[in-house]
Amino acid sequence: MTIKPVRSVMLAIIIAATPAFIGCATPSPETDERPVTPAPERKFVNAAKALGVSGIHAARSRWVDIDGDGWQDLVILRFGPGKDRRDRPRVFMNVKKGKGRAFRETTEESGILANRRKDGKGRTCTLILAGDVNNDGNVDLFSGAYCEFEKPKLKKGTSQPERDENGNIVMTQKDHGDRNEILLGDGKGKFKLTAKRGELSGHPATIDAATFLDYDRDGCLDIFVGNWYRQYGWSVEGYEDRLYKGDGKGNFKDMTEKAGMSLVAETGKRNSRRPVYGAAAVDINNDGWTDILVASYGRQWNLCWLNQGDGTFKEVAEQNKFDGDEDESGKHDPRSRRRNEKPYRSNGNTFGIAPGDCDNDGDMDIFLAEITHWWAMPAADLSCLLENLGPEKNWQFKRRPDAIPRTRTTRGWNQGDMHAAWLDYDHDTDLDLLLSSSDYPDEQRLRLFRQDGPGRFTDVTKDVGIDWRSSTGISVGDYDRDGDLDIVCGNTHNRLKPEQRKAQPLGLAVWQNNAAKGNWITVELRGKGKSNGLGIGARITCEIEGVKMIREISGGWGHVGQQDAIMAHFGLGKADKVKKLTVRWPDAKGTETTYADLPINRHYRITEGEEKPESTAPGETFGK
Repeated sequence: MTIKPVRSVMLAIIIAATPAFIGCATPSPETDERPVTPAPERKFVNAAKALGVSGIHAARSRWVDIDGDGWQDLVILRFGPGKDRRDRPRVFMNVKKGKGRAFRETTEESGILANRRKDGKGRTCTLILAGDVNNDGNVDLFSGAYCEFEKPKLKKGTSQPERDENGNIVMTQKDHGDRNEILLGDGKGKFKLTAKRGELSGHPATIDAATFLDYDRDGCLDIFVGNWYRQYGWSVEGYEDRLYKGDGKGNFKDMTEKAGMSLVAETGKRNSRRPVYGAAAVDINNDGWTDILVASYGRQWNLCWLNQGDGTFKEVAEQNKFDGDEDESGKHDPRSRRRNEKPYRSNGNTFGIAPGDCDNDGDMDIFLAEITHWWAMPAADLSCLLENLGPEKNWQFKRRPDAIPRTRTTRGWNQGDMHAAWLDYDHDTDLDLLLSSSDYPDEQRLRLFRQDGPGRFTDVTKDVGIDWRSSTGISVGDYDRDGDLDIVCGNTHNRLKPEQRKAQPLGLAVWQNNAAKGNWITVELRGKGKSNGLGIGARITCEIEGVKMIREISGGWGHVGQQDAIMAHFGLGKADKVKKLTVRWPDAKGTETTYADLPINRHYRITEGEEKPESTAPGETFGK
């Protein structure tokens, strides 16, 4: 289906160039004056210490402007304290500090720890997503709570479950009382729970993935939730994934069955429930309707739910090659002496799903981040670029495992790829790949691959000064509003040797970008009446001389709700203007609005229904 434009506004906008460029130097909180500048040979610098956030353990992190002041704030998740995993989320506001920026913690006053229990404060939180669920212009949060209450506790050294004095099976974990919840934002950095729990909280499960979308284009955000194993160690069955429809007031209704997305409990079938570790909402066939990609764990087939435009979805992963690579032999490396697996467990341990038009041909390609090991080959899937072949090949994906160069340092190697993101870090118009790897001791780290022409990538991690072992929870955004993209990430000590843990303590890194040389623009959207408040699901097309680029405003993708700043960024190379910028809104009619001859090196904010976009110079904000 092709969306026919119903409105096109051509504007010639002349905005006076701003002579003063407000740079990205960030002062140290200790002196308020010392700028954060890299050594001459470095292109990124870890500014976490100067920003006041070094030494903070962050398993997951994301940029999000929670108070609407134009500056990206930080929401992070940590592990602990205690086995109940409560008190995990933390909030840090991006504030002025001397002549630069810093982050100030506001966790307690933010309300992010709110719960409905009577036994103390804090909440179990596995993932956080940002969106505007009630269309009031303020950022709201979805807080996902991991619930594993159906896994039996085994007798030591056996496969038999423990039983209490009454003969009842003892479960591994008790119900902690928390559930998936919506926290409504007030636009000032504070949140509160909805008045009462609804269907969104009614299906406790092992949530490990979620994404906001507007699947029916009614102007209200919906949410897809992906869940892991039902009884890990006992069965390969996963909990049911669920699609919830939002009403624009913060309430959600379970539409899984009605949307045709229910799966069966029996394992090994194409329509079996399976453990899920990642999800993404993206339009993969250019019909204007948001589709849902699902990353499966346990080497089971991935899922691709194609939006039919009538409130239902069709699963097409086998047809478009998103399910896994061609090797379904189930064979392991002979040295491992492991029993071969069946075809349905001969695919990937897929964690990350990163959508982006990396070849600038007008359709969305995908990078899949996989965890695998030497012993699982050749049947297991490696991390891989999936090239979208477009309408000529019915939107099939071509797997290109050789596109991203990788070096194995040991014979018994591991690949711990958990997160991936696309960004044009150097502003040359080509999307580059950020890959975050962890959990194993053999050189799992944050890596940056520069794209040197369509589909050709070079590992430039060391060249640009990034040095971060066992990376987790990446997010990309422009925290200092200088026009280039910065990276925030945490790390983990999982499976690391003692000397490796000592060499890099647990902490948070903010990789300030000083590598960009070309021109740029950023674009924020504001829905007003027909589209959701932050324009999630919109597609933006940017045209300069000789190049056309597309971005989608994302409601989260990949493992545990990975999410970048909610805006679009375009590197423009040496272009001296944007010839044409087109927004395809996620409203009922697929309305398109077009602007012509836009000045470069500006931040733009486009409000639905208004003819002129707002713009500011680097370092400036729009205000509220």
